[in-house]
This record gives sequence, structure tokens and C-alpha cells, in this order.
Amino acid sequence: MVDSPGAHVGVTEAGGHATPFESPRFAPALDPSLSVEEAVRRLRMARVRFVMFSVRNPVIDKFVQRHATLRHLASDYEPVTNLHGLLIFDLEFLTRKKDVPAVPGPTG
Repeated sequence: MVDSPGAHVGVTEAGGHATPFESPRFAPALDPSLSVEEAVRRLRMARVRFVMFSVRNPVIDKFVQRHATLRHLASDYEPVTNLHGLLIFDLEFLTRKKDVPAVPGPTG
């Protein structure tokens, strides 16, 4: 799932099958009656593996904040990468931020 035409093109060029947020396949992520875990389970059943959205776009930020599943992904889970402000979450391997081991700081 992608939030912008540029990301859609990038995913498609890389051999993926990008789907916009408006797709019916993405409906579980926008359903306020579902828990995050249930929404993710339903997305995976719909063969959605990755969810990507921008963190530097004020319109997308409001969209993310309005939907609990996206809001929790952004605040509670580690993305697999942050590619120039594009957060990418792998629904097969979600890791809560509190579960991520701390990176040791410099010593000395």
C-alpha cells in the first residue's frame, strides 16, 4: 500500500504490486472497529505485505493520525526502513518499538 504516485511507480518498477490507500484491499486499515492486530491480519489475508506512507507530507500525516491502525504503525512499530521520509512497514515482521534492542552508545 502506498500513499503517493512516486512511491507507486517505484514499487511497480521494482517488481512489486502497489495499491493505493483508496483500494478496497486496504479497507481493514481504515476500519475503526478493528484492533491493529485484526486489521493487520486481514491485510495479510488480502495479500498486503508492506504499508508505506510519507512522514513529511502534512496531508498524509493528518490521514495517518485519523486512522488508528496507521497511527499505531507510525507510533508503536519500527518500520523496516525510513527511505527519505517514506516509512515502510513489513506486515509479516512487525516489531514493536519497545521490543527493539537498544543500540549501544559510544564508550569512552
